[in-house]
Amino acid sequence: MTQSCVIAGTSFLDNHEWRPVKRIDIALAARLLLLDHATRRRERWAHQRIVDYQAARLQQLRRYALDRSPFYQAFHRRSEGKPLSDLPVLTKSTLMEAYDELVTDRAIRLSDVRAFVDGNPAGKLFRGRYQICATSGTSGQPGIFLYDRNEWPWVLASYARANRWTGLPAGLLHRLRLAVVGSSRHWHQSSAVADSLNSSWIPSLRLAATDPVADICRQLTKWQPQLLITYAAVSGVLAEEQLAGRLDIAPKAVMCVAETLTRSVRAKVRLAWGAEPFENYASTEAACMAAECHEHAGLHIFDDFLVIEVVDEDNRPVPPGTMGAKVLVSVLFSRTIPLIRYEIDDAAMLADGACTCGLPFRRLTRLGGRIAETLRIARPDGTFAILHPVLFEQAVDLTGVRRWQVLHRRDGLHVRLVAPVSEASQRQLEANMREMVKAQDIVHLPVRLEIVDDIERTSSGKMILVQDTTSKPTPEDV
Repeated sequence: MTQSCVIAGTSFLDNHEWRPVKRIDIALAARLLLLDHATRRRERWAHQRIVDYQAARLQQLRRYALDRSPFYQAFHRRSEGKPLSDLPVLTKSTLMEAYDELVTDRAIRLSDVRAFVDGNPAGKLFRGRYQICATSGTSGQPGIFLYDRNEWPWVLASYARANRWTGLPAGLLHRLRLAVVGSSRHWHQSSAVADSLNSSWIPSLRLAATDPVADICRQLTKWQPQLLITYAAVSGVLAEEQLAGRLDIAPKAVMCVAETLTRSVRAKVRLAWGAEPFENYASTEAACMAAECHEHAGLHIFDDFLVIEVVDEDNRPVPPGTMGAKVLVSVLFSRTIPLIRYEIDDAAMLADGACTCGLPFRRLTRLGGRIAETLRIARPDGTFAILHPVLFEQAVDLTGVRRWQVLHRRDGLHVRLVAPVSEASQRQLEANMREMVKAQDIVHLPVRLEIVDDIERTSSGKMILVQDTTSKPTPEDV
């Protein structure tokens, strides 16, 4: 695979072919600058003003959907005056099945969108106006989402906010040298965002997480990024490479995305580069939804971009401090495909109280991964134990284990550890795991440790930390 480096208006490829960087879209840049200015102002508002702004934007979204989407006219029939919590939940499968009736541009047909994706290179606009971002179907149902010229700047602004909160703003007066180690998947949102922002202001290098580690280290060392953005697990691997002398970079900030950022990975990043990593929470459907500030005391929800509800398996709200089974998101800027109470299978926990940084937004203090990564194990009495990935993180923490994966198989829990692992670490981890299983009242569940050379990643480079293999195939990442 050929990778591209962008250097002050030119692009240098590994095969030494030079070509000019795509000319920046002036209209898009102007819209993004205006949105970023407004976004910064709202960060200084009082919390109640954010609540009022959110409510007004939500009403606009609901009216727009009812006016222009035949699907919502039926889905929200006789619900105009009801609160958000009384509206039905929209799943990805429902959205894709009702695509042609749900989109507000009545000329769009899913068959045409799919044909366009299959027959065109990523980055080309559908019908000259719609940015396409597609998921690969982690939950077994792929999704295709469209953003028009008014929506796409909101997507970019959400990621720009997360980047800015690392202390590294980018713009006319701030040139930011960026490296992203992530998905190489066709039509991935991160690729589209990087392509839109690629300019002499933000010269960027994009690498596939599935590339050999030695190749990634070589290109990163050559590029010397100020901001490194990568999957949480990959940041741990790169930190180890830095400490071993096989990687030589000095990023001013490291942003971890897509996977649960464990305490052990945080510690490795701190040791390698002398600073706490930043975590953000994003999805193809809703762009960047939450991010850490400099206090690193949870992820601030972008309450001015969307409404997030943390709920249990029956879609009932859970209070702050309680782990929810999933989140429901209403994307306030969505218009082409309105998303109202859209279900995302990520376990999450709301914080109680405000952050000392002064931002007016609510916070998520824990992200437990997707439901596909959460184990639901039957007890002898017919009830079920729900094991979130954070429970395994706590069991692994401080044992000295470098990388790990938990597979739930028919014969028990298989805990895979990447060699080398000392006997003392194995004994401590096994004891911690058995104590966790006992605390969940599933003592009949065997726990087996396996020492492996490496842990297989998905086709786009992500690592599934906790996986149920008893009844479904290996999930692909979004």
